[in-house]
Amino acid sequence: MKYGLFVLILFFSNISIGNNLSNKILAVVNNNIITSQEIKSKLDIAASLDEKKSILNNSIDNLLIKELIDDFNLEPSSNEINEALGHIARKNKISVSELRQNQNFEHIQKDVVKQLSIFNLKIYLTKDYVLNISRKEVNLYCNNIGSNLTKQIKIAEIIIIEPSESSANKAEKDLRIKKFLKVLSSHISKGASFTSLAKLHSQNLSYLNGGVSEWRSLNSSFLQEINELPLNQVSNIYQKESGWAIAIKIDDREINLKLEECKKEISNFKAETIFKEYIHEFRNNSNITKYEQNL
Repeated sequence: MKYGLFVLILFFSNISIGNNLSNKILAVVNNNIITSQEIKSKLDIAASLDEKKSILNNSIDNLLIKELIDDFNLEPSSNEINEALGHIARKNKISVSELRQNQNFEHIQKDVVKQLSIFNLKIYLTKDYVLNISRKEVNLYCNNIGSNLTKQIKIAEIIIIEPSESSANKAEKDLRIKKFLKVLSSHISKGASFTSLAKLHSQNLSYLNGGVSEWRSLNSSFLQEINELPLNQVSNIYQKESGWAIAIKIDDREINLKLEECKKEISNFKAETIFKEYIHEFRNNSNITKYEQNL
């Protein structure tokens, strides 16, 4: 069966495994192929045959990673993609619409999808591992961190971007959103669970976690205002880049940021090691044929 599929690939692709055509098969990876045209831009600037072989091996790994992403259905959602594009826009101090008008937007979006897919795969493959960090590791890797403590808070948000009923204009749309948020705020003040309502109604990706954020330092006037609230008291309605929202402060702490960053780097290194070992084992168990003579 695999041989028949391989023959069909060669027949329909108009690609050569010999040396007489410009587009040549460089590798067959499970039921997929890598051709010279696919990685031509990288091969053209390679300084040696060994470098070309390294490029081909990296391409094989990337193809295997893509296969795993497809198998586990880990393509990013439209919400995840939009969140990432919004982050890129804010980092470059432009709007998302301006980013979309960039002549390289198609390439930017494609790279965002690729990176998010790989990130989702790494999370999926390491989700069952407990990445504990020992005191010995902290003493070994976390030097010169000082003793300064920074105040941080964890908040939860309910973000509404579109009202449940369509609106004729923006003013009416905003009015309906704010009216709905007032109703939710009233329910929460009477004892309803903020995070449960966030899971039901929030239109931001954070709804999956009940609207709860990561720990955040007080580096904006908004976070400073939320910090002044008693725990679990609902904020006033405020405007987001897209839509309107309410928030609560659910916890606070003082930490050594340098120490936490060092611990994060250790944890990321452990997760990356697990990921690479999985890819290495998957590669060893895959059907791979390389045609390095075509490099």
